[in-house]
Amino acid sequence: MRQQDPQQTLKDSKLIACLPRGIRDEFVSRCKIRVYEPRERILIAGDPIIGPSWVEQGLVRVYLTGDTGEEHPLTFTWPGEVALPTFGSGPEWRADAKAVAPTTHAAIPRVAFVDLAEHNSAISLALLEYATILVWRRQHWDAQLRALTLRPRILQILGRIADELGTPTAEGILLDFPLTHGTLACATVSSRDEASRAMRDLEEWGYYQSRPRHRILIPDRERLRTYVSPEQAEA
Repeated sequence: MRQQDPQQTLKDSKLIACLPRGIRDEFVSRCKIRVYEPRERILIAGDPIIGPSWVEQGLVRVYLTGDTGEEHPLTFTWPGEVALPTFGSGPEWRADAKAVAPTTHAAIPRVAFVDLAEHNSAISLALLEYATILVWRRQHWDAQLRALTLRPRILQILGRIADELGTPTAEGILLDFPLTHGTLACATVSSRDEASRAMRDLEEWGYYQSRPRHRILIPDRERLRTYVSPEQAEA
């Protein structure tokens, strides 16, 4: 996954493209944008919400931290997704968030957003329409995953990560960041042991190859679209 210049990434974003053309440059100039490395914490529960925020590139794991320090997964935020709590559900973040892959995270301070919206009411409507489409797409994605058993569910997630964050190589698509069985267990709502067994099977059957430092190589992206177990292949 090639990281672009953060400012250029922001200018090219789908969220900015949904805004009225005459206000885009000023909106971008008011935004705060930062690139996070894998496993770097982006948000901490209790931090103030400064204003609307979203993920431009990368993948973010959102979780609650228990009283023993154990992390309890809530969801993943994919590229382009807006953090809906930033639209007024409270003054503070209710959960923690860490980058899974190199992640470009953007936000616009609430004061700046209100100032722009007061001068151009179409901004609020545009962002509402954008967020509504994202919510529908996310609900559809989550429902598709719930309809699958664990191994094809993992393949769907690996495929999406490959499409959005993968690096093309001569050998296939490389997921060039740490992607552990624990992370995939969170993404698939399964236990670490279940995810590890499924990943061992999928590697043995040739769906992916392990690389050093928890990297994953996907030799054939198209093969991930259809799960066929050895038993089905022999039938």
